[in-house]
Amino acid sequence: MPIHLPPTSGFHNLSVQEKQYRELLQQFSEEHAHILSEAYAMAKKAHEGQLRDDGTHYILHPLRATICLIAECDITDVATLAAALLHDVVEDTPLTAEQITRNFGGEISRLVQEVTRPRPAVEEEESIRRDKAKKFISLMDADEKTRLIKCADVLDNVRSWPNIPCGSDALKKLPRWHDEIQHYALPLAQKTHPVLFQELSKAFVFSQNNKNLCVPPND
Repeated sequence: MPIHLPPTSGFHNLSVQEKQYRELLQQFSEEHAHILSEAYAMAKKAHEGQLRDDGTHYILHPLRATICLIAECDITDVATLAAALLHDVVEDTPLTAEQITRNFGGEISRLVQEVTRPRPAVEEEESIRRDKAKKFISLMDADEKTRLIKCADVLDNVRSWPNIPCGSDALKKLPRWHDEIQHYALPLAQKTHPVLFQELSKAFVFSQNNKNLCVPPND
């Protein structure tokens, strides 16, 4: 029988996450805080109407990943943080790299493109597994900014696994996800940042030890 896990306080709550983000921006200069506010606004608009596998607003994912970089890893590089907010827009929304370049410049656009995996409209599970493995391998040679974004992305995904609704088709992907973390994401995090490696290791072990965790869909 599946084990029901109550949602973590504030993890699913967009207002809570946005409040924390606004508070974190207070440590930045006015110019940098403006850039990060505008990047979040663009990402939120681009992901409007999209939902995660756990049924929450998609924007929560890049927002939490960015908060993780600031609050847990002490990352203050504005290009890295802005790209973390925007890291899924080219892959999952109509927003283009050219639009990011026009609004935020070439460095932020480059970082978004570095973590973007081009994919066809329809993919088979085996091709997904193969292409994602290739992407992870290529990221091992990427610069630190790119690796930070990808590791924060993966960490938030793993932290969100226990909140996937019971019966969701997404649960069928867990074996592939576990394989990706063990063979690719953990080595990438180990190379990139000690906090990201430690937190990803903890979240992954928890997931491995509690493979039946899920949340009733209407909770």
